[in-house]
Amino acid sequence: MLNSLKNTFLLALGALALAASSSAQTWLQPDYLWSGGFYVNPQCSLAPLTLPTFPGFNQVSMEIGWQDCQAESKKYVDAKWSAPVSPIGVSTQEMIAELRLTEALIGDLIAKGKMTLTYSRTWYEKKKTVPSTHWQIWRFLVNGDLRYSQGAKGSLRPNCAFNHKGRVRYTGYVDWALDINKGTWSNTWMLTHATDDLEHVPSHPREGNYHCDRSYSFVGPAKGFVADPLVATEGGSQDNEYYRSVVRYVRRPKIGPPPFPPVPGPVGVGIPSSSFEEDVDFTVTPMYQMCPCSSAGAGLSQFAIAQMNIAGKFGSTAQSNNELVNEFVSMGIGSWTDPSIYPGVEDVRWTIAEYDYFEPCTNETRKEVFHGVTTVGGYEAWAISYDPYYHSQQLLKEYLGATFIDQANARRKGRLSMNLPFKSDHVLNLNHW
Repeated sequence: MLNSLKNTFLLALGALALAASSSAQTWLQPDYLWSGGFYVNPQCSLAPLTLPTFPGFNQVSMEIGWQDCQAESKKYVDAKWSAPVSPIGVSTQEMIAELRLTEALIGDLIAKGKMTLTYSRTWYEKKKTVPSTHWQIWRFLVNGDLRYSQGAKGSLRPNCAFNHKGRVRYTGYVDWALDINKGTWSNTWMLTHATDDLEHVPSHPREGNYHCDRSYSFVGPAKGFVADPLVATEGGSQDNEYYRSVVRYVRRPKIGPPPFPPVPGPVGVGIPSSSFEEDVDFTVTPMYQMCPCSSAGAGLSQFAIAQMNIAGKFGSTAQSNNELVNEFVSMGIGSWTDPSIYPGVEDVRWTIAEYDYFEPCTNETRKEVFHGVTTVGGYEAWAISYDPYYHSQQLLKEYLGATFIDQANARRKGRLSMNLPFKSDHVLNLNHW
């Protein structure tokens, strides 16, 4: 009976996909990372990643100061993201963008920095009530140092900045959403510097006791956003037989330690290049919620702890551990609440996790720390697929669960990295209901 219901549901979804507007099918741009995955491509071979050119943007955003897991302060700031660039002049797996944050109205500089953007995935969204209103979204995972200005008045400045030449490492994400009808771009983004136990881990650079009960976030756009530490948490599973979640290996050139960006060169030689995606099954199991370092009864349960288990169809595995980070950690940030504008009604959470990760492409098991984002809700979402066996088939084949979990690992000088800006060679794209 269950299989019959699943098959009926899948047929209904297929009919919806075929009914998608012709303009969407014409303008959708697959990234070619799946292209049948390992099933029709040599395992661990490089994929022909294809991305558009992304514009910079200015946006009224929000600065949030958290204490004891509650929003102690909120204010508007102006955020200016430069257009991301790569060493070879076109969009690639890894790019650099500069972020400038200034005081609203008066324009005093709060902080600025060059951020590393690691490409995560693309998908399609449409409004159920207005199917002709639809977007293609490209997501990047972001990390880097923001250097705080000494002259800014009234801005939140993490205590750790004074000990590290004004530098504070932030992680998060940025989405570019292209309105398929209008040809205009929208953006959502979030960066967070969390509590000491996650950002200033002992026995690693920048260790210390600076703000054990405080975290710091920037979120955009500010319009319609409500800071809320108790938004919906992760918890569920994904069976690859019906919907796709994937992991991806990124081959990095052997060019030595930072500084970045890497030395230009042919794809697969001088720049980080993605392999084809590997389909996976996964389960994320909630354990408990807590607030680090809060006095008894003072903090809300902003941080959700869960176990994560991932099994790839061709051998990749990832299992959460708790040597450096307490399993899979997810921090509630808040929600966009206006259904009439992108991204609709959507929750956002900052994440960090520790996995024992086996990589079949290199045949090694590594202890990995991953950083990223979870978004929940938004508009109806579909995977964008290109199948080389069925060139004429619709690009929209798989309805995506409303919970998006995107993470990338932290590596520096060829080793696990904690507390500092990093580069990545593993990317996770997970969805559940």
